[in-house]
Amino acid sequence: MRSSSGYKKAQFFILSALTIVALMYLMGRWINASTIPDTSSTAVNSAPFIFNDIIEKTLQTVKLSTDCLELTYNMQEYSTFVKDFAAKNGYDLRYDYTIAPPCSGADKTSRTLVFNVTMSSSSMVVAKNFTSPWP
Repeated sequence: MRSSSGYKKAQFFILSALTIVALMYLMGRWINASTIPDTSSTAVNSAPFIFNDIIEKTLQTVKLSTDCLELTYNMQEYSTFVKDFAAKNGYDLRYDYTIAPPCSGADKTSRTLVFNVTMSSSSMVVAKNFTSPWP
């Protein structure tokens, strides 16, 4: 027959082990909750991503144009597209470009395009001036 003191020691050991495990679990949850980074501000503010995409696709549009006439047409179409896209997403976009020297037909003479792009919203303004050679 077991002694009652041995039985109580076993109960105390089991309860102590469960208490320690529960405390360690709760402390781990408490510490872990404060180490999760908050990325919601990035998801809410997509302006830098949209702006970088506009710049990247501008350069791609210039690169894919085969002659001066196509370059002029592509840039006019792309300018209209990005202005409409920005307006639909709540941004004010100023998208100015100059082809120097101006195109006079379907020639393939070397040109330089100068861009001035500014996108603004109620919380930020992003701007970039850059040039791109063609072809």
